[in-house]
Amino acid sequence: MEYKKWFSLSEAAKYLSRCNRQVLRYVEEGDLKGYQRTYRGKWLFDIKDLDAFVMYKLPYRKLTRPQKAEINVL
Repeated sequence: MEYKKWFSLSEAAKYLSRCNRQVLRYVEEGDLKGYQRTYRGKWLFDIKDLDAFVMYKLPYRKLTRPQKAEINVL
């Protein structure tokens, strides 16, 4: 199985077992980090941000070093 670093909105929603709208709500509330290259462009999500959200309900950038180390092992 190939490791994928970036997920689209629909792939992220499937990974989190949520609908697309709920994932965008998490982004709007600051609970999940999403990236858009242009205004109204496609949303992209880093797998580390998704794993951090699943494990700690925090964006990856707000994790401590031990928490980041645990996610980087996955």
